[in-house]
Amino acid sequence: MRRYLGALKKNERGHHCQTRGSFNGMLSLNLGPYFSEKSLTFLSQAVRKQMDTKLKGLRRAQIKEVGNSVGLVAVLLILAVNSFSLGYRFYERDILRRGQEKGAVQRLSVVERILRENFLFADKLPPEQLFDGAVTGMVNAAGDPYTRFITNREFQRSVQEREGQFGGIGVTINTKDTDSGLIIQETRPGLGAQAAGLLPNDKIIAVDGAPISGIPAEDAVALIRGEIGSSVSVTVKRDGVAEPIIVRVERKVVEIPSVSHEVIDGNLGIIRISNFSNTTLSQFDRAFKELEGKRITALILDLRGNNGGVLDVAVSLAGRFMPPGAPVLSINSRNFTLTQETQRESLLIAIPVVVLVDSGTASASEVLAGALQDNLRATLVGETTFGKGLIQNSFQIDESSAMIVTVSRYLTPSGRNIHEYGITPDMEIMITPEDMIRGIDTQLLKAKSHLRSVKEGR
Repeated sequence: MRRYLGALKKNERGHHCQTRGSFNGMLSLNLGPYFSEKSLTFLSQAVRKQMDTKLKGLRRAQIKEVGNSVGLVAVLLILAVNSFSLGYRFYERDILRRGQEKGAVQRLSVVERILRENFLFADKLPPEQLFDGAVTGMVNAAGDPYTRFITNREFQRSVQEREGQFGGIGVTINTKDTDSGLIIQETRPGLGAQAAGLLPNDKIIAVDGAPISGIPAEDAVALIRGEIGSSVSVTVKRDGVAEPIIVRVERKVVEIPSVSHEVIDGNLGIIRISNFSNTTLSQFDRAFKELEGKRITALILDLRGNNGGVLDVAVSLAGRFMPPGAPVLSINSRNFTLTQETQRESLLIAIPVVVLVDSGTASASEVLAGALQDNLRATLVGETTFGKGLIQNSFQIDESSAMIVTVSRYLTPSGRNIHEYGITPDMEIMITPEDMIRGIDTQLLKAKSHLRSVKEGR
């Protein structure tokens, strides 16, 4: 720029010659990495044209002032073009990424067209089936058995399992023979089926007028379930009645039982938890208070076969056994690390506890078992647990499909990695095939003897 201003002081024609060379050099130095030689030539010509307009008809005494003005224009233009070039680079990168995505979509489109136009059985291949297959393949490519693509029916079922309740008519179905309809095994008191007069051994043959013969039992059940408070028309065949019976049944809240309990040996309580749903805590509290009313002195918490469920419920249940502030687990995700501790709960159990575990004890149930073991709150009896230390979230894609995605892993309070290792019980006891044939629960027997020794101070 100094060379440019110095040239202006000498003479107008000299300025033009000197400035053109210097200005082209400045553009090449500042913008060369971003623009071609042709583009640089165009830019320099544009600036020179502006300079010529400024200089035309001016007296030699005004050249210095004009030189300063044009120099400022040149600097501003260089800054503007530098900013533009930086933005262009980001834009170019985004275009490249979009181009790659577009290429992948185009490949899928080509495959779909080839199948549609050439596949022998294309008329039996619904477009949605192709889409589901493509998405399933993409998700499976992640290489994680717990990250998966699911249908809407599977998604709704997982929601119901998580909530621990659904809108239904209150019947238990005999699943052995479902080809010609659904045979009612029992009706639950206080729910719609019993109120509408449905009876055990009635065979449901149609739902809302549509025959269900020949369709999968789970599809037929899905038709019967629905929004709480709505109603459904059910057609049944009844032994001894010639014509089918049509009744309208109100859908009410049906709670999925996840907790059972009993008292053995006079003062020993057992609570079995099959999975963790949003109704498990209330079911557990009711069960323990009933056992407490029978003056139990120790508790066996049976988590065998419990494949997990809602993690927060397992964490809250740990708070039934440990005071506030006790560590339950550490969660590690891509974006954060979090330690969860017990909170103040309405119920705090102080009696001795044994937890039964086996190879079917997984995920959230391993969290509970590991927390009680690490905090020395319970003795674990049984077999090494399954070893699932990953946490999944569900994401609905549209009305007909969803994804279950692994989002984080967890460790026990002592830092143990459960995934693929499981939790080793304090007392390892196997149930042999001979024990099963004879109906002997050796793990339960060991739990009982351990609690007796604790009570006796041995």
